[in-house]
Amino acid sequence: MSLLSRTLYVPVAAVRPYLALKCTLVLLAFDVWIARLYKGHGHGAGGFNVAHFELLDAVQPSISAPLFVGVIILTGALCLTIAIASRPPRWLIGLAFVLHTWSWAMSMLDSYQHHYLLSIVLLALVFFPRLTAEDALLPPSSPKKRDAPSSAAERRKGKKKKRKKSADEPTAQPSILSPASLTSAGGYAFLAASIAVVYAYTALSKTDPEWLSGAALKSVLHLQENGMPAPGREDPIGFFRDLAASFGLAGETFWWFMGHSVVGVQLVCALGYLLAPFRDVTRAKWMAGLGWLALFTALSFHVGAEYMDLKIGWFSWYMIGYALIFFLPGRWLVVAARGLVPLVGTSLGPQVIAARILVALVALVVGFAVLPVIGWLGVGLLLLTPLRLLAKAAWTREAEAQAEQTHHVALGAAGLGAAILVGAGYVADLPGAPAAVIAGAVLLGGGVVGLLVSKGHARAIHGYGVGAAVAGLALVASMSLSEARWDFYRNYGGNHRRLGEWAVAYHAYQKAVRYAPDDEAAESRQRRVDEMRANIERDGPRRP
Repeated sequence: MSLLSRTLYVPVAAVRPYLALKCTLVLLAFDVWIARLYKGHGHGAGGFNVAHFELLDAVQPSISAPLFVGVIILTGALCLTIAIASRPPRWLIGLAFVLHTWSWAMSMLDSYQHHYLLSIVLLALVFFPRLTAEDALLPPSSPKKRDAPSSAAERRKGKKKKRKKSADEPTAQPSILSPASLTSAGGYAFLAASIAVVYAYTALSKTDPEWLSGAALKSVLHLQENGMPAPGREDPIGFFRDLAASFGLAGETFWWFMGHSVVGVQLVCALGYLLAPFRDVTRAKWMAGLGWLALFTALSFHVGAEYMDLKIGWFSWYMIGYALIFFLPGRWLVVAARGLVPLVGTSLGPQVIAARILVALVALVVGFAVLPVIGWLGVGLLLLTPLRLLAKAAWTREAEAQAEQTHHVALGAAGLGAAILVGAGYVADLPGAPAAVIAGAVLLGGGVVGLLVSKGHARAIHGYGVGAAVAGLALVASMSLSEARWDFYRNYGGNHRRLGEWAVAYHAYQKAVRYAPDDEAAESRQRRVDEMRANIERDGPRRP
């Protein structure tokens, strides 16, 4: 076996690629809905558009804000559905890659480099191992699930042979502290190498004298030449400035240290990700030490970036998640995941319930006293126990049901999921959303038919139905709890007002007023609506 093959297919804890796949897709769904959707207000404005690639200009349809919004909504819904479904096919993840890539490639208005990186991430996910929660979280010697027949032929064969497990045969249940399973994951190694390249390139780009001196960092933070914030503005690095001062670093020495430390941080992270695939196959102490150093370095850098409010979108949250998944010991990850993920067809005993309740109570007490979000996380952990029991009961019922009954339940779940998704698209109240969710429902229906024809059973359909329903509910929640619609409509109206499209601007401003936050600018927004109405009465739907 060549060195490249040994590197790509080195055994890793199965929980790592499993969590990387699920967490990336869930985070990406909310990222595109909350942080990217509103930026489509300018796509195709005035009939003008330039794609990232000349070929796209020749083959893609006319770009418009509704088209961009539709692609974004469909991308998020697909990602959430894939994240919830069990063992999604590679082509479905590939479709998510195509949709996300097209969402930024269709127009030069989106030139954010981190969106390019996410396309590389999705491409790597296509080649991740197809693991169920039981494959990833249970030790190899554990009975992951009852051997359910995978086709009608196997069911008939099973009936003929009458293979039944003895009722009094003891079944050993795994402990929550059991070792993690290992798997080969070429896509995981490719993702680690890709992230390492990003950090290495960032380190190289920061070796410019202007950056090393700290001058570029002052500009990024919008500070004055003396390194202090403008009068009346909050110091974005006040905490770091005070911490450095306690070690005698101040003035230009502080900025020299800050400029050089960024390069060192990037190099440590790059080396950590480059060697991360070997984390689970070596007992070398220096490798474990490097993992902890890379974890601390990455977390401190990206948490610091969020503290300084750098305008880098959700990039830091992706990197924080990857640092935890790639650098924490596999045993730690699998124990935490076993306590959170509802596993079907098996039981991890009372240890899981006890650990979950303990963590939930601590989160409730600490969260509502310090940060409400942590408190709500505790509520979610408490709800996981009944969810896990319901999932196990549903699995047992499905395994024992007749094929015809299972089809009815599966088709009902898929139909309900499609209905919720379509309804959510209309409730979202955005141009392009209805077409996107209808396309998603059609894709779900086609997938259901394909599964029934190719597999001969409906076991895999339930996950897609549930995923579509969750995607629909998450879409409504994202729009209701964020200012995405407000930001989209106010900018969309402004674009068309400047183009003299009075009717379109009037409609957009009406929507903006509906979804605007409650603040002192309400009267100003209403005046803008009245201005557009007056323009329509004077000139008609557009400026002469």
